[in-house]
Parts: sequence; C-alpha cells; structure tokens
Amino acid sequence: MAAIDVGTNAARLKLARATRGGRLEVVHSERAAIEPGEGVFDHGVMRAVAVERLCATMEAFAQVCRFHGADMRAVATSALRK
Repeated sequence: MAAIDVGTNAARLKLARATRGGRLEVVHSERAAIEPGEGVFDHGVMRAVAVERLCATMEAFAQVCRFHGADMRAVATSALRK
C-alpha cells in the first residue's frame, strides 16, 4: 500500500507492506520539495508552474507505486483545496 501526502511545501510518498506479524514495513520513502502551495494564499489559485511540478511528481510517485504493485491513496493540504 502507498500513501501520498501533498503538503504546502512538499509531497511525500511512503510505501509499506504488511509483514506476517501484522506490522507495516516501509519499503520506499520519498520526499519532493516542489512547493505546490506557492502563491496559493496570496492569489487563491495554484500557479501554473506549481501545477506542473505537482503533476510531474505525482506521475513519478505513481510509477513507483505501479512498480511495487501498491494500492495508492493521496491527501492534500488545505492550500490545494481552496
């Protein structure tokens, strides 16, 4: 399973698998300092360059998840829900 957290300053990916003992073992962790919230609080919308960075990062994260056969879920900060 994979969790993607898109914050105001960075996007994070954590991939984990369940062990036989029922615990989660992290198999991949990645952080991309892409600043998706850049300008959102000043202008009320994401800048086009921030959208491009976010889309490229999400595609890269999705490729990692597909490689591992992981189910993905993503959440975003309030800056992206305006």
